[in-house]
Amino acid sequence: WGAAGTSISFFLASFQVHEKSILLPLAPLSMMIWDAPVLTHWFGIVSMWSMWHLVAVDRLQVAYFCCVLLYICYIFHVGLTNTSTSMDSETDSTKWKELNQKGQKFVSSVIIPISASLMIMIHILEVFITPPHNRADLFPVIFVIVSCLSFCFAWLAFLWELLKIYLLILYGDSANKISSPTLTFEEAEIISSKEKHE
Repeated sequence: WGAAGTSISFFLASFQVHEKSILLPLAPLSMMIWDAPVLTHWFGIVSMWSMWHLVAVDRLQVAYFCCVLLYICYIFHVGLTNTSTSMDSETDSTKWKELNQKGQKFVSSVIIPISASLMIMIHILEVFITPPHNRADLFPVIFVIVSCLSFCFAWLAFLWELLKIYLLILYGDSANKISSPTLTFEEAEIISSKEKHE
């Protein structure tokens, strides 16, 4: 998660970054496919979609659509049933699990369908609508805006996963006690240090 988060931070904050640089966060994220399959598959498709105009310049449209369709078939063949992360299995915090499940449900039922619908709709609009002469770069700009919003959401998701790992390392098995809103930070530190001595 750290490598993916750092790479996408570099991609989003760089000056004149190349489109293919999105493959830098995609490479380490691919290793997390069993921990977060929904996020990983979605990010792979958005990454490919963001390079559409680069692919079109090289006249690789057929290869693009074939690869995307094959990847979508693979996703449905393998299934997205394994949506739990390593954090879920190692803590007993009911509140934490509920929060994580709500987040995953929001991503899979809201963010991904909206993102997929936008990507398909923009592809269709680009085929059937000719932009005006004074707005010749209309569709490339739309691609950039939607891609940037998707990548910003992915960046926040990577930071969330890193925060979960940090809390697991910091508090370990005391996550259930620490999730209580009545505890102060100092009390949580005391609980954590006592468990380390035991």
